[in-house]
Amino acid sequence: MWFILILLSGVAATQQPCVGRDCHPLKKTETSRLPLWTRGYPKPVVQMEPATEKVVTKGTTVLLQCNAVAPADSRVRFLWKKGRRTIDLPMSKNHVSDVTSRVLNDSTISDLTEFTQVLYLVDIEDADQGDYKCVVNNTHGTGSSKKVHIVVQVAPTFTLTPTNVTIKAGSTARLECAAIGTPTPEISWTKDGGDNFPAASERRMHVMPSENTFYITNVKVEDMGVYSCRAKNPAAEVVANVSLTVLQYPQFLRQMTDTVSFVGETARLECSASASPKPILTWTRDRLPLHMTERHFLTADSQLLIIVKTNVDDSGVYTCQISNELGSINQSMSLSVKPPRSTFLPFAVDWLLVLTITMGLVCMGVAGLLVYLWTSSPYTDYTKEERLKQEQKTGDVVTGQTDLSPTAMSGQTDLSPTAMSGQTDLSPTPDVAFDGKCVNDQFVNPIYR
Repeated sequence: MWFILILLSGVAATQQPCVGRDCHPLKKTETSRLPLWTRGYPKPVVQMEPATEKVVTKGTTVLLQCNAVAPADSRVRFLWKKGRRTIDLPMSKNHVSDVTSRVLNDSTISDLTEFTQVLYLVDIEDADQGDYKCVVNNTHGTGSSKKVHIVVQVAPTFTLTPTNVTIKAGSTARLECAAIGTPTPEISWTKDGGDNFPAASERRMHVMPSENTFYITNVKVEDMGVYSCRAKNPAAEVVANVSLTVLQYPQFLRQMTDTVSFVGETARLECSASASPKPILTWTRDRLPLHMTERHFLTADSQLLIIVKTNVDDSGVYTCQISNELGSINQSMSLSVKPPRSTFLPFAVDWLLVLTITMGLVCMGVAGLLVYLWTSSPYTDYTKEERLKQEQKTGDVVTGQTDLSPTAMSGQTDLSPTAMSGQTDLSPTPDVAFDGKCVNDQFVNPIYR
């Protein structure tokens, strides 16, 4: 009697509270070594994986694994519940695996066995979302796992798909897009694969989530492109593309201006235009189709006409016409080709002018020299005999018996370099080059008559 009491008191002294997962026999803690009857043993001790929550995508297959620890000789039975309802596996698309078992050799109880079964939730749907748990019973009692919450995410699907829009410039474009999913998807827009919206920077873009509508006011040509509506949630992302086409009446970006060119130079005629759809440009000269030669080139989508080695025949009125499905307009300009520039004539005229002035100065110099010689000559008032005497006194010799009297000088003076060296000739008409001549002490060039 006393022995039994002492044994019971010893067992009671070793009992400790078991809380949460510490009670699982597979957990190697001090509490796991306690006698299983302190935790309800030999009833099954059940644990399920995952432990709390699992997020899955609609259409996939989900696995729930249930582990139960019980004596090897006990007959275990697995049940699966969703909420309070037991899943009728034969009548559903879902199924379970066969029960497997293994002996726990590391346990303090030699006959402890772990039993396992897996539940397959196939092609999971919205209705499969909820709380699941595993219930295991044997001849000694029943054990159950904690609840596992299954969250079914549904990929977004479009309920309102945007369609292609064609609109005139200056109008308001309206793009619609809506989608559903679990969780509720977020809607976003991109243009040409990026976030560069000219309408956004100019505050012409407006998004109305309540209306599932994307607005662009005062549409411009630069707003044209491919817009993508993206619906995204944790399950997936879907994209719908829509094309925005802007129609613009042809217009000139700059006024065409008249051009002057010289023969042999290059003329550039510019016709800068804009239109949508892309316009067709046509050039004419003097209202006739432009005859293109190897000297004519069209570049920049025919907006620039280049004419090389121009000649006078290229002169005329050039007209540029731009047209698309909305209409057509035209502008004209004049090209005037003048004779070639002269690089010699201005210099020739200048040299002739210098020559004229120089020869005039020469003529004036000759006249002045004559006056000087006449007025300053020491023999002016002497007779012939007196001059000879004076020459003998001063030692001056007039070569060739030159007569310096006024009468002789009026008709026989020659001041050319040759004549001055030995035979002075003061004739009034000097020999002047370039067909010029001195008249009344002035040089006259026939070019300037």
